[in-house]
Amino acid sequence: MTKKLEVCIVTGAYGSGKSTVTRVFEELGYIIVQNVPSSLLHELFKTYSENGKVNKILLLVELENAHETILTARDDKNIKLSVLLLNADVDELLKRYKLTRHVHPLQAHGYTLEEAFKYDQVKIESLVDDASIYIDTSDYTVHELRKRIFDIFSSKIDDLSITFTSFGLKHGLPLDVDIIFDTRIVPNPYYLSELKNKTGRDKEVIDYIFSYEITEKLIEHIVDYLDFYLDKIKKEGRTSYTIGICCSGGRHRSVAIAEYLANYYKAKYNTSVKHRDVEKGV
Repeated sequence: MTKKLEVCIVTGAYGSGKSTVTRVFEELGYIIVQNVPSSLLHELFKTYSENGKVNKILLLVELENAHETILTARDDKNIKLSVLLLNADVDELLKRYKLTRHVHPLQAHGYTLEEAFKYDQVKIESLVDDASIYIDTSDYTVHELRKRIFDIFSSKIDDLSITFTSFGLKHGLPLDVDIIFDTRIVPNPYYLSELKNKTGRDKEVIDYIFSYEITEKLIEHIVDYLDFYLDKIKKEGRTSYTIGICCSGGRHRSVAIAEYLANYYKAKYNTSVKHRDVEKGV
């Protein structure tokens, strides 16, 4: 019996990190195929399957063709498909393009750069339900994005990779989290002068946060829920899940608890942790 190909379709906004992601997939041994017409996909998969030397393919697809490509690929029973959708907020995309002096393809059709990015956002919104993995790269460095992709795709295809993302509510909600847990019922180290300028990665802050019974109770409830839910989504075939842990500013409570949970679950799942707002100051 022919082994199924592992196929990942990558699409997203221009400037959202597709080039960085593609290089990671190359390092992971994927064959990179770009902008293949959907009418040729089944023949492409058949050719690589019969070749026997290729078992992992990355399809890099423009937003305009993404939905049709995804639907066509899903009809092929000889592949194991995942869909990675990349995005970033318009202000961040504008900043990146100004730094690199790149030209958006839609500018050749009379769009301003801002109009082109807003057009992309409409397309992306229509693709969210098609994606198995959605990453908002607005607050990612190149290094962090590389690590995130490695964490998800260097594991076995059947493994579940979990990212715990800490953040502060005053800085807005992250777009790429699947669920959010609020830690603001825990006493806030911000109001202690000796802890205010430290973070949830410092021992003094950790000791303070975990000295309260309410912290232990909160974590017990979070773990009870996640034990139940993560087991269910893994059985459904999900390979990636992002859990948001929030507090007011994203520097103390959410950071310490996200670190704790990532460490707690690392024996069972592929875990990673991202602190979106820890460096944003008090």
